[in-house]
Amino acid sequence: NTTVYIVAAMLVSPIMGPILGMTLGYRIADWPLFKNSFISEIKMAVTAFLTGLFYGFILGDVGKTYNWPTSAMSPSDSQGFNMVVSIIVSAAAGVVLGVSLTATGGNALVGTAISAGLLPPIVNAGMLIAYAIAYAPKEKKDTFYEMGNYAILFYFSHDVTIIIVANLVFWLKDIDPR
Repeated sequence: NTTVYIVAAMLVSPIMGPILGMTLGYRIADWPLFKNSFISEIKMAVTAFLTGLFYGFILGDVGKTYNWPTSAMSPSDSQGFNMVVSIIVSAAAGVVLGVSLTATGGNALVGTAISAGLLPPIVNAGMLIAYAIAYAPKEKKDTFYEMGNYAILFYFSHDVTIIIVANLVFWLKDIDPR
């Protein structure tokens, strides 16, 4: 729940490259590029999730002292609204991705925009599920599993939205296999 750590997680995200590769590979029909990027994206997502799971098991008990899970991780009545807002942010990241690949520069901006929607939710999912397994009171275990599932859903919705919108930008700019 510290802004510095959340922003740092966004800036060091390894998720941008595979998304760039999948998006461009699909648009120009370079199927080996698409396949390799897709496999890399899965590896990155699994690594991020397992990292969250690992730290959730290690730091979960410490959370009792520091009121972990934080309010940023806790369930709210507005999960649906949060999902819509996050999809809008992901669509903006997709526009930035499409424009930056067809213009000079901008990759650092794209990496930050994409990471904002992808890395924190997938790591958060791992942490929440670890907490549910090891530390949550029995009556709250289902709530933490649900929160972890929402975080995974956020990740996938962001990923798909970014790729679809970036491809739409490529289509508007007449980028195709020919």
